[in-house]
Amino acid sequence: MVKKTYKEQVVFAFHGEAVDDGTMTAGDYGRALMGYSQMVQAVVQEAAPKAENIDLRVTATEHGSFATELVLTMDLTWVEAVKQWFLSEDVAALGAAVGITGVTFGSLIKKPLAVLKKLRGRKIVERQDVGKGMQTATLDDGEQITEPGIVLNISSSNVFINGARDFTRPTTRPGVTSVTVGADDPEEVTAADRAFFEPLPEFESETMEVKQMRLKVLRLSFDDGPWRFETTDSVSGLPAEFTAMVEDDDFLGDVASHATSFQADDEIDAVVEIVYPPKHKRARRRYRILRVIDVHHPHEPPTLFDQ
Repeated sequence: MVKKTYKEQVVFAFHGEAVDDGTMTAGDYGRALMGYSQMVQAVVQEAAPKAENIDLRVTATEHGSFATELVLTMDLTWVEAVKQWFLSEDVAALGAAVGITGVTFGSLIKKPLAVLKKLRGRKIVERQDVGKGMQTATLDDGEQITEPGIVLNISSSNVFINGARDFTRPTTRPGVTSVTVGADDPEEVTAADRAFFEPLPEFESETMEVKQMRLKVLRLSFDDGPWRFETTDSVSGLPAEFTAMVEDDDFLGDVASHATSFQADDEIDAVVEIVYPPKHKRARRRYRILRVIDVHHPHEPPTLFDQ
């Protein structure tokens, strides 16, 4: 298959006293490039969904401004498809609607970033065509925004969102205040703007789950205080410790009367309430033991014969 390249210079610049000398840490710059690559992939998928073998390469970096020339290498047939798409009436209408002369991949990265900043973590629940490639989107809090349909498609793409998250991550570093995308009328993203990746506090609340768990008892309490337990984290598979009040009065009565006793490594099956804090808060999960179903003594010697 004949290969052909589509070349386009795109510009993104990080700002702040930590990068004013024209340098940036390799790790941060590498992550930004990978994130930018993901955003471009999302745009290309929308512009030419059947395109294959898209190759994104850095060919030049300008000192201080981080201007980067990107080259997309595709099968010849898909390059022609991209050209035809850029010349289509829909794209012409898009350019007229948003004031863009000559729609490019770069411009189709700026606009979805701007939409993500408008959304601020809210979800689009309905979209309605309003003509000339434009759509009015209704958000989960009732607010409406009108944007080009293709821009709404890209800004809703998980590939684009994850790429934007990595691309803008250097703005969370000390001394890096923002990143701008585009040479003409650039779109600026600050560390505060990165809230568009997670719901804002007013759209987020605690969540609760009640489930049965097997828990190792690490510490008892006889003064109405919290007990300490160990469980296995369902994601990492590693042991995790937590404290919790036990609210099963019958079980606590058996422990107080020594009808139920514990040794090292004993376990319980219990109904546990877990309260998960909002993601924006640096807080721990809260646990309550609602009911103890059974007690297990792993090291208790087996009984060979019934008495």
